[in-house]
Amino acid sequence: MKNTNYDLTTFENVTLRIAPGEYHTFPLVDNKGVFTHFYETQDETSAFIRLIPDVNNPIYALYKKYGKFQILICAFSTKDEINAEAMKIINCSEPFKKTLSNLLNGRMHE
Repeated sequence: MKNTNYDLTTFENVTLRIAPGEYHTFPLVDNKGVFTHFYETQDETSAFIRLIPDVNNPIYALYKKYGKFQILICAFSTKDEINAEAMKIINCSEPFKKTLSNLLNGRMHE
């Protein structure tokens, strides 16, 4: 069988088969070189935030669940890097707003 590992950075979007007969196309966002664009999971969480802790420059990633996959919606270290879809998810979630309150209010290192 042929190896089909591709460098995803050469693509603008990817289509995944998320269930039999169901496909989802999503844009590839800047993953800051540290987050995977998508992965299969059994977790039922609809969206979550990952953090690469760094005293000087923490990097966050927001993932959203589609079928059995978590898909990277946005990776960011400043408020200006948060895309519209990620901001919509954050604004609809009190826990996310609380987690990101310093970043969203322009206070990075408190």
